Amino acid sequence: MSFAENLELASEEFPAQLEPDQQLSWLLEQGKQAGRIPPDITLVQLRRALRTEQIIVQATHGYTPPCTYPGSIILLRASEVPAEGIAQDLGWQAVASRVEIVWTQGSHMTMLEQPHVESLAEQLQRYLDIAVEEVYEEADSL
Repeated sequence: MSFAENLELASEEFPAQLEPDQQLSWLLEQGKQAGRIPPDITLVQLRRALRTEQIIVQATHGYTPPCTYPGSIILLRASEVPAEGIAQDLGWQAVASRVEIVWTQGSHMTMLEQPHVESLAEQLQRYLDIAVEEVYEEADSL
Protein backbone atom coordinates (compact mmCIF):
# COMPACT_ATOMS: atom_id res chain seq x y z
CA MET A 1 0.00 0.00 0.00
CA SER A 2 1.43 3.37 -0.94
CA PHE A 3 1.68 6.42 1.28
CA ALA A 4 -0.95 8.19 -0.88
CA GLU A 5 -3.33 5.22 -0.44
CA ASN A 6 -2.78 5.35 3.33
CA LEU A 7 -3.90 8.97 3.19
CA GLU A 8 -6.98 7.72 1.29
CA LEU A 9 -6.17 9.81 -1.79
CA ALA A 10 -7.39 8.74 -5.20
CA SER A 11 -4.52 7.93 -7.57
CA GLU A 12 -5.75 10.51 -10.07
CA GLU A 13 -5.26 13.21 -7.42
CA PHE A 14 -1.54 12.49 -7.05
CA PRO A 15 0.59 15.08 -8.91
CA ALA A 16 2.94 12.69 -10.73
CA GLN A 17 4.26 15.55 -12.87
CA LEU A 18 5.94 17.21 -9.86
CA GLU A 19 9.53 16.60 -8.77
CA PRO A 20 9.92 14.05 -5.91
CA ASP A 21 10.46 16.75 -3.24
CA GLN A 22 7.38 18.62 -4.47
CA GLN A 23 5.37 15.38 -4.41
CA LEU A 24 6.40 14.75 -0.82
CA SER A 25 5.48 18.32 0.16
CA TRP A 26 2.10 17.86 -1.54
CA LEU A 27 1.51 14.57 0.31
CA LEU A 28 2.48 16.18 3.60
CA GLU A 29 -0.02 18.98 3.08
CA GLN A 30 -2.77 16.57 1.99
CA GLY A 31 -2.09 14.37 5.02
CA LYS A 32 -2.33 17.34 7.36
CA GLN A 33 -5.56 18.54 5.74
CA ALA A 34 -7.06 15.05 6.02
CA GLY A 35 -6.04 14.82 9.68
CA ARG A 36 -3.85 11.77 8.94
CA ILE A 37 -0.58 13.60 9.70
CA PRO A 38 -0.15 15.80 12.79
CA PRO A 39 -0.02 19.51 11.90
CA ASP A 40 3.41 20.04 13.48
CA ILE A 41 5.22 17.38 11.39
CA THR A 42 7.86 18.90 9.12
CA LEU A 43 9.05 17.77 5.71
CA VAL A 44 12.37 16.70 7.27
CA GLN A 45 10.54 14.55 9.83
CA LEU A 46 8.35 12.99 7.15
CA ARG A 47 11.39 12.20 5.00
CA ARG A 48 13.08 10.58 8.01
CA ALA A 49 9.96 8.53 8.82
CA LEU A 50 9.60 7.33 5.24
CA ARG A 51 13.28 6.39 5.08
CA THR A 52 12.96 4.46 8.33
CA GLU A 53 9.90 2.67 6.94
CA GLN A 54 11.87 1.79 3.79
CA ILE A 55 14.74 0.36 5.86
CA ILE A 56 12.32 -1.70 7.97
CA VAL A 57 10.62 -3.12 4.86
CA GLN A 58 13.96 -4.03 3.29
CA ALA A 59 15.19 -5.67 6.50
CA THR A 60 11.93 -7.57 6.95
CA HIS A 61 11.97 -8.95 3.42
CA GLY A 62 15.58 -10.05 3.76
CA TYR A 63 15.23 -11.75 7.15
CA THR A 64 15.04 -15.50 7.58
CA PRO A 65 14.59 -16.72 11.16
CA PRO A 66 17.18 -19.26 12.33
CA CYS A 67 14.54 -21.74 13.54
CA THR A 68 10.82 -22.31 13.95
CA TYR A 69 9.21 -20.95 17.13
CA PRO A 70 7.75 -23.95 18.99
CA GLY A 71 4.88 -22.01 20.55
CA SER A 72 1.73 -20.31 19.34
CA ILE A 73 1.48 -16.85 17.84
CA ILE A 74 -1.62 -14.67 18.09
CA LEU A 75 -1.74 -12.45 15.01
CA LEU A 76 -3.97 -9.41 15.49
CA ARG A 77 -4.82 -8.60 11.89
CA ALA A 78 -6.61 -5.56 10.43
CA SER A 79 -9.88 -6.55 8.75
CA GLU A 80 -9.64 -3.89 6.03
CA VAL A 81 -6.85 -5.40 3.96
CA PRO A 82 -6.00 -5.69 0.29
CA ALA A 83 -7.38 -9.05 -0.86
CA GLU A 84 -4.95 -9.92 -3.62
CA GLY A 85 -1.77 -11.87 -3.09
CA ILE A 86 -1.43 -11.59 0.69
CA ALA A 87 -1.46 -14.72 2.85
CA GLN A 88 -3.97 -14.64 5.70
CA ASP A 89 -1.19 -15.38 8.20
CA LEU A 90 1.20 -12.84 6.58
CA GLY A 91 3.81 -15.61 6.43
CA TRP A 92 3.94 -16.31 10.18
CA GLN A 93 3.04 -20.00 9.68
CA ALA A 94 6.54 -20.49 8.26
CA VAL A 95 8.13 -19.50 11.57
CA ALA A 96 5.72 -20.82 14.23
CA SER A 97 4.14 -24.14 15.01
CA ARG A 98 0.69 -22.54 15.38
CA VAL A 99 -0.73 -19.19 14.26
CA GLU A 100 -4.12 -17.96 15.43
CA ILE A 101 -5.45 -15.06 13.37
CA VAL A 102 -7.66 -12.61 15.23
CA TRP A 103 -9.34 -10.04 12.99
CA THR A 104 -9.57 -6.49 14.31
CA GLN A 105 -11.45 -3.46 13.06
CA GLY A 106 -9.84 -0.99 10.69
CA SER A 107 -6.90 -1.03 8.31
CA HIS A 108 -3.20 -1.30 9.02
CA MET A 109 -3.12 2.49 9.31
CA THR A 110 -6.38 3.00 11.26
CA MET A 111 -6.43 0.08 13.70
CA LEU A 112 -4.49 2.22 16.21
CA GLU A 113 -6.92 5.14 15.93
CA GLN A 114 -10.37 5.81 17.36
CA PRO A 115 -12.74 4.03 17.25
CA HIS A 116 -10.78 0.90 16.24
CA VAL A 117 -8.08 1.11 18.91
CA GLU A 118 -10.60 0.34 21.67
CA SER A 119 -11.54 -2.97 20.06
CA LEU A 120 -7.89 -3.80 19.47
CA ALA A 121 -7.07 -3.02 23.12
CA GLU A 122 -9.91 -5.28 24.31
CA GLN A 123 -8.70 -8.17 22.15
CA LEU A 124 -5.10 -7.67 23.24
CA GLN A 125 -6.14 -7.53 26.90
CA ARG A 126 -8.08 -10.78 26.53
CA TYR A 127 -5.02 -12.62 25.22
CA LEU A 128 -2.74 -11.06 27.84
CA ASP A 129 -5.14 -12.19 30.57
CA ILE A 130 -5.10 -15.74 29.16
CA ALA A 131 -1.29 -15.75 29.07
CA VAL A 132 -1.04 -14.51 32.67
CA GLU A 133 -3.52 -17.16 33.81
CA GLU A 134 -1.47 -19.86 32.07
CA VAL A 135 1.71 -18.67 33.83
CA TYR A 136 -0.04 -18.79 37.23
CA GLU A 137 -1.40 -22.28 36.53
CA GLU A 138 2.07 -23.47 35.52
CA ALA A 139 3.61 -21.93 38.65
CA ASP A 140 0.95 -23.58 40.85
CA SER A 141 1.78 -27.00 39.38
CA LEU A 142 5.47 -26.77 40.34
